[in-house]
Amino acid sequence: MGPAEKAEHLLGLSLDRMHEYLSWRADDLDPYRLAAQTQVIRLVAMVAAKLGGEAARERERQRIISEMMRREFGDDA
Repeated sequence: MGPAEKAEHLLGLSLDRMHEYLSWRADDLDPYRLAAQTQVIRLVAMVAAKLGGEAARERERQRIISEMMRREFGDDA
């Protein structure tokens, strides 16, 4: 599953519904809506952090491969 599908599965909400929750003004919410909004924020932050980590690992992997290619085959590779 991709990040969007994981988020939908974990909360049981569509992306549109999550977007709606995030658009609510927190200072006007009752405790139940505030809790729902907080859960969406936490989930979005967790998914974003995981994707950021994966992107960083991929950049590092590409850097290492490039360095190995340069060492093995010279600057023209």
